[in-house]
Amino acid sequence: MICLESLVLLMTLFALPKVFCETKIENFIRSVSGPLADLCTPRYYLMPSCESFIPGLYLSTSSVGRPKLLPSTVEIRRRIQGLTQSRFPSRRSGVLRYGLYPYLERTPFTKRQEAVGTMIDQNKPLHVFEIGAYFNPVYLFLQSHCPRTYSILEPILDPLSVRVMCPKGNSGSESTVVNILPLTFHEFSIGRFQKNLQDPDAVICIGCDVKFGPKPDAILQVFKNFTFYLEYATDYLPSSKAFGDMSSSSRAVKELHSQEILFEANTTSLWRRKLQVFKVQ
Repeated sequence: MICLESLVLLMTLFALPKVFCETKIENFIRSVSGPLADLCTPRYYLMPSCESFIPGLYLSTSSVGRPKLLPSTVEIRRRIQGLTQSRFPSRRSGVLRYGLYPYLERTPFTKRQEAVGTMIDQNKPLHVFEIGAYFNPVYLFLQSHCPRTYSILEPILDPLSVRVMCPKGNSGSESTVVNILPLTFHEFSIGRFQKNLQDPDAVICIGCDVKFGPKPDAILQVFKNFTFYLEYATDYLPSSKAFGDMSSSSRAVKELHSQEILFEANTTSLWRRKLQVFKVQ
């Protein structure tokens, strides 16, 4: 099957191809799903101890020993799947049934993940936590650094906890435990899902949106002493105001980096976005 890419300079980002390319996350999941994969048994337990469920899973009276997704996750998936199928009828299987934003899956929008991936390679954090990765977790864009753990909070992705060996010559750890946590930030912030994860020294939120995602004060309440990699739409006033005031927080928040990003939406308008990095004490 041939993947057809939209040409940004000739079409709007909404002029979608008839055939969709396989996502990077699908490639990754397939690569770690074989018989030699370093997973817990059963695989819905959290690496490396294999003593607790992957955050976002729970036992109910009807579970019969097998954990279930949280009701809030099930409801979000139901709504997103319905919208996706109404807009893109061919997206009916695998993770693509939740692929409501195909333009986010390719350039120029994946340049955001590439940029943050370069920063992670340079700054070499040990434990990374990414909020709302969609199908493009920054982990898949790292080139030269291997964190010890990389946790991806994304309710439309299936739970996973797997140890991945790192290429020789990379900085950091010899392997990375990659966790996919199928729940919302609101559910995660309640607290019970945090105790079995390492405290991150790097937190990423690309496409951060205060309407559908976390507000800055919620992020600052959950995490302590970390570097925050933040990207958001400056034309969306609620997010622009909320994240624009990050440095005025009562916590010690120091801006380390800021850059404007422009994406061509169509021949007459641009999408204005901002990428910032903060040190939070």
